[in-house]
Amino acid sequence: MRPIKLIVQNFGPFIDESLDFSRLNEALFLISGPTGSGKTTLFDAICYALYHEASSPDRLAKGLKSDFVGDDALASVDFTFAVGAQTYRIHRIPEQRRKSQRGNRIVAQKHEVALYQLVEGEEHLMASAVEEVDVAIGEIIGLSYAQFRQIVLLPQGEFSRLLKASRNERQALLKSIFRLDIFESFAQRVEEHTGRVRMAFEQLEHDRLREEQALLAIPDSPLAHAIAEQSHTLDALLLLVSAQDQADQAEAEALGEALEKQNSRLQGVLAQLGAGESLNARFKAWEEEKEQAELMKAKSQEMAALGHQRERGRRALDIRPLEKRYQEEIHHHQQVKAELTQQEKAIQAQLQAQKSLEAQAAQVEDPAYKRETEEMEARARRLGELSKQLEAFEGVSSRHKEHQGAMEALQKSQEELAAKIREKALLEEALSGDRKALLKGQGEQVDIREEGTTLTTHIDGLAAIQEALEKMNASRAALKEMDRERLGVKQELKQWEQERDRIERIQQESAAGELAKHLQDGAPCPVCGAIHHPDPAIPLEALATSEDLKKAREACSRLSGRLAAMAEQNAFHTREKQAKRGEIEGQLIALNREPQLPDPIALDQEIEALQKTRDQLRERYKDEEGRLKALRQDIRTKEEQLQGLEKALSQGQSIEAAYEGAKTALNESNGILQSKWREIEDQARDLEITLLPDGGQGQIEDILQGGETLREGVQRRQRQAEGILKELAQSRETLGGLEGIRQSLEKQTEEARTQRDTREKAFIAALDTAGFTRIDYQAYHSLKSEDLEAMAETLAAYDQSCATNTALLKGFEGELAGKTPVDLQVLQREKVAIEEALGGLREAISQITQRRRINGNQVNKLGSLEEKRRQVRQKLEILTELGDTIKGKVSGKPKIKLENYILSAYLSDILEAANGFLEESSNGRYHLMIAGNHGDKSSHGLEIEVDDAYTGRARSAASLSGGETFVAALSMALGLSDIIQSTAGGISLETIFIDEGFATLDKDALDKAMNCLARIRTTGRTVGIISHVEELKERVDAQVIVEKTEAGSRLHLI
Repeated sequence: MRPIKLIVQNFGPFIDESLDFSRLNEALFLISGPTGSGKTTLFDAICYALYHEASSPDRLAKGLKSDFVGDDALASVDFTFAVGAQTYRIHRIPEQRRKSQRGNRIVAQKHEVALYQLVEGEEHLMASAVEEVDVAIGEIIGLSYAQFRQIVLLPQGEFSRLLKASRNERQALLKSIFRLDIFESFAQRVEEHTGRVRMAFEQLEHDRLREEQALLAIPDSPLAHAIAEQSHTLDALLLLVSAQDQADQAEAEALGEALEKQNSRLQGVLAQLGAGESLNARFKAWEEEKEQAELMKAKSQEMAALGHQRERGRRALDIRPLEKRYQEEIHHHQQVKAELTQQEKAIQAQLQAQKSLEAQAAQVEDPAYKRETEEMEARARRLGELSKQLEAFEGVSSRHKEHQGAMEALQKSQEELAAKIREKALLEEALSGDRKALLKGQGEQVDIREEGTTLTTHIDGLAAIQEALEKMNASRAALKEMDRERLGVKQELKQWEQERDRIERIQQESAAGELAKHLQDGAPCPVCGAIHHPDPAIPLEALATSEDLKKAREACSRLSGRLAAMAEQNAFHTREKQAKRGEIEGQLIALNREPQLPDPIALDQEIEALQKTRDQLRERYKDEEGRLKALRQDIRTKEEQLQGLEKALSQGQSIEAAYEGAKTALNESNGILQSKWREIEDQARDLEITLLPDGGQGQIEDILQGGETLREGVQRRQRQAEGILKELAQSRETLGGLEGIRQSLEKQTEEARTQRDTREKAFIAALDTAGFTRIDYQAYHSLKSEDLEAMAETLAAYDQSCATNTALLKGFEGELAGKTPVDLQVLQREKVAIEEALGGLREAISQITQRRRINGNQVNKLGSLEEKRRQVRQKLEILTELGDTIKGKVSGKPKIKLENYILSAYLSDILEAANGFLEESSNGRYHLMIAGNHGDKSSHGLEIEVDDAYTGRARSAASLSGGETFVAALSMALGLSDIIQSTAGGISLETIFIDEGFATLDKDALDKAMNCLARIRTTGRTVGIISHVEELKERVDAQVIVEKTEAGSRLHLI
């Protein structure tokens, strides 16, 4: 990452300042200024722009707004930087309090951010959401916030943290830098996978036992006992299954031979049964044919009668056509006779109608009847003329009324026009009031919304305080619990240490006792050298064993480790408590409150009260929104009404002219109307009709109806006369035609009688020839040809049955002569006995076959399960060994966790890279290494020592002087930078910033530090240092001077 330009507005001590890094041509530049001028704030601005965090956790990002500006100013930071050949710009506005747009209240400004990529001078927005920008920055720079602070920004007070940290602190620091969560996740996945594989192995064990129980064993057999006891191996069990299968196979073969013998016996009995049943069936059929012969003999007379009946029916069927023709002639004669009678009646009716028509014709040809018709026709004509004059009068009267209506409408329009002018004035006044009310309501709505936003921010802040307070109290409770537990562990450790010391003392005394066994007077003691031994030591071997000592030492080691772990947990909870306290105080300051821990109950009550107030504001906002919506609708309605009134008033000028024209037309139509009426009265008087001037259309319709009635009467009389004369002529013509038809019918009746008599004689002659009387013939009258055919078929079938029966009886007599029926019951009993024996044999064979089949399947299942069990056991052993390796529990190996081993490797690489800088800066005197291993890269520790070439000894890094510490810490920071670049996929770190640290250096140390920085310049990096040391101004050419003033700090480039 290479900085290009930084712009800060209302940020820390800066009001509106920019720093153009591209103007600093040197690879080393200095940011200098008095204490408190804001040098470190430049670090904060860069770090906040990229990660929305300050350069140090102790500096809260929410408190970076300048104290030199009021609530109307907005703090922001804008940072342009390059990564490789790509250029980016990021702009951030932190969370802060500011005035509302109306300026009448304080509201919360939310965190805003925008990230751009610069391509050929044009900016392209990449992301504007906080989460999206954070992800994009991580991908662009390739470093987390913790890594950035360790290798790019070296904050004040933390410069030598990695060098002088304790083992646990260094371990936590390296974990945060190198992101070892992947190894923790790997260990967790290995443990979870091991658990699943172990469960699978146990399930396979359960499945194997279940499948063994499913084996079918012969009761009280070795296999049955083995299954019940479950104290066998699978191989032994399979041998027992195989032995039982061989025995089952032998038994099945013996049962099969017995089955074949019984089947042979059964076939012989079945053959005898078949032959006996066949012979008995022939005897039975012979008896049935004898019975059939008797039945045929009994039906012989019936068949003879049926033959006689069939012959008589055939004769009757031959006579039937003559009978049919006779009946048809009878029907024809009756039909013609009936038509003649009907014709005579029609002639009589026609004579009566003709007489009536002749009387009516005499009446209409009378002269008086004709004169009356002519008078009716003349009066109808005069009534028609009168109705036309009345219709013309009605048209003139209608136009007169239209003129009157126009006059009245115009008078009403003039009155309405005046009313609309008054209505318009009132409507304009009401519309003006509504618009003022709308503006006022919108302003109140904005105030409610801003007040609600402020309340929400306040509630969120209090909720964050509440959450942090709960976590802080939880950490406090955990610390109290750990203090109590640590006290117990210390007491137990003290007891075990006393026990260990006691046992060691006893063993020493026991060793002296062993020597005492071999002491002799005159011989020197190997311990004290005396030659006399009046009080030799007594062996105490029975009081304490080596196993007791080992147990005591293991207990001391275990409890010491537990105390160390508890110390780490205590430090974690302490940091957590302090962090949450700092978070609470930061939130309280942001809420303009004293940084004192609030009472949880009061905090709950305050949040609840604020939430209630916010809910009330939301209801007010909702009510106001509804009221304003109704008001807007009312304004739109009134505006539409006003437009309609203005349009109507624009038409008022033409009303007066129209009124004068209508008045003139009304006077003219009144004169015409009176003249017409006088003419109509004269004509009505001649027709003796009284008219009313206001009779209107009803009077005209009455006159028209009277004329129409007269015309219809004339036409009706004319049509009546013509019709009567025409009907009389037609009647005379019809009567002549009816007489001709009657004569033709009389002739046809006589011819039909003669034909009927001829057919009757032929029918009677046929009956006599066939030997039938009319009564006998009627008995066969219903027979049909189908009935005769059925009788013939019945007779033929009877004759055939008789012939077949006679032939069969003759055959049976020849076939069964000398033979007798067979007794089948003895054979049936033998057959049943054989079948029962066969059933028992088949059942036994089926049971053996099923047992062998099931056991065969179970053996296959057990073999498959055993193979799976072997594979799962092998996988479980591998996973268990891998889990032990991760946890550092491998037998015969150093007991170190995988995570610590990796951290140690990283630290070793960092020290190796750092020594390149340190050895040159110290003229080869100092060399950093992991404690206790002296350069062995496979070391598992995290303690750092410094090998001093002057003394030839290694010592703790904490023993270095201030200047030495600075150079060593700088070397480690540069070494860390190199390692992270090499492990982060080729990340290019082109710039490094160092905040303070130079004030502790003497002249010689300062020279060495500057030489070290000069060496960094040869690697292509740009180094920016922050310091107020005056000597550095003489040594560094490119400088950024931070000037501290009463109105804020200013930046100057030199």
